[in-house]
Amino acid sequence: MDESVGSGAGAGIVTGLRAGAFLILDAAREQGLIATEQDADILRAAARQVASEDLPDGPDTSEIDCAVVVAELRSAAD
Repeated sequence: MDESVGSGAGAGIVTGLRAGAFLILDAAREQGLIATEQDADILRAAARQVASEDLPDGPDTSEIDCAVVVAELRSAAD
């Protein structure tokens, strides 16, 4: 595989993770669940979780249809 493709995919993943994190923070603030002062602590905790090999319990990734997720991202970008 071309290294530039892997780098591009990595950059896209990072961008998506960041966008999702900030959208969630904004929504939580709007709902009055968190204060702006908590953003940095929440982002650090999320980064530790993402970097962890022991992921928290959640949906089995085999149940996630990646094609559907990608299609939704593409339609949102249009």
